[in-house]
Amino acid sequence: MDSPADLLFCETKPPFQTQVKLLGIYPLPWWGFQTSLTFQSVPGPQITASYAAPASSVIGLGRPLSGGVRTVTVPLVAPGTMYGERLNQVDLRVTRAFRVPNPR
Repeated sequence: MDSPADLLFCETKPPFQTQVKLLGIYPLPWWGFQTSLTFQSVPGPQITASYAAPASSVIGLGRPLSGGVRTVTVPLVAPGTMYGERLNQVDLRVTRAFRVPNPR
């Protein structure tokens, strides 16, 4: 550990996030066609933010930062607390099967 800030969010408990995935296939009665539908709903990406504070703004140590450090990264958002919007996807497909003759 280089600083106590490394312990700031050392234990995170992200919330339970559901994922929904559905798939359906239906054969059509004409010429070997079939249709399929896929739906997927997944949570959005985690939102993070940090601030690169200059070493001159670090107070309370009574000395300059060691090792010639010029900036200190300060997390602004706790991990696992903010997420983007859910991603919903729909795929509709129509296919046809073709028979290939056996070349004997």
